[in-house]
Amino acid sequence: MFSWTPGPENAFLFYGMDQGVFDSLGLKLEWLPSKGSSVVATALANNEINFGFISSDYVLVSKWKEFPIKALLTLYHETPVVIYSLKKNNITTINDLKGKNIGMLSKSAAGAQAISFLREHGLNENIDYKSVFSKGSVQEILNGNVDAMVQYVNYGPPEIEAKHGEKVNVIKLKDYGINIYGSSIAVNENFYKSNPEIVEKFVFGLLKSLEISRGKHAEVLESLLKHDINLDRAEMDMALHITEKMIYDDKVDSLGVGYMTYDGWMETLKYLNGVSGAKINEKTVGQTFDTSLLKKYNEQKK
Repeated sequence: MFSWTPGPENAFLFYGMDQGVFDSLGLKLEWLPSKGSSVVATALANNEINFGFISSDYVLVSKWKEFPIKALLTLYHETPVVIYSLKKNNITTINDLKGKNIGMLSKSAAGAQAISFLREHGLNENIDYKSVFSKGSVQEILNGNVDAMVQYVNYGPPEIEAKHGEKVNVIKLKDYGINIYGSSIAVNENFYKSNPEIVEKFVFGLLKSLEISRGKHAEVLESLLKHDINLDRAEMDMALHITEKMIYDDKVDSLGVGYMTYDGWMETLKYLNGVSGAKINEKTVGQTFDTSLLKKYNEQKK
């Protein structure tokens, strides 16, 4: 059982399923729709699910809290968090957000990341701008309930542009030196210890799915739409292009899909401690992720 809501970040998995990748490994997959890293972390910790898609900084926080969670691979090696607004609102810089109402995603690591980011740049929550509880619906920004919204780059902006024909301005946290890992795939550690062969097969299936999805944009899009008929084609087409650029970055050819490094996790820890005031020690980093299956998969390919 894994936690995923069909979307651009996991389209590769559904393509792999449709291509028989997991069947060939003897795995039958069941997925439980859920959104928000805090929701996924709790479900993983309680062993309600075996695997989950979760923000990497939230994996660190969860490990610090002694949740039995471990990252097995990382999809985004940059933060996908953005603050976006309608182009007509003319919000193009951080200073333009002063005095504005900003929608903050609930139960998501994105909101906490954005609040810390804005504070680092001199804008304090509910003093220099108003933080508004948000479910992430584009209607909140289209209706003027908020002036700008925190979201992931492959969600809100594509929906606004593809479905509603409105142009947007996007402030990307990564463009301001936020050098942290984005999304990872994590496992319940107790499940891992009890079922190492199943976990290995699942990770190998994910990596194979990532590899065969590369350069197959149209086919992957069709698989995604098949698994959720309510998704909008134009929106997912645009969102998937954005996602592919994050997953298949300039290090994938040398390090392999899903790669993780100690240095990358350390950068994530340093940022998290610096902006949040947390005191997560370096020892936690080594306990947060496991590259053994990535290494084994890549060795078998040689």
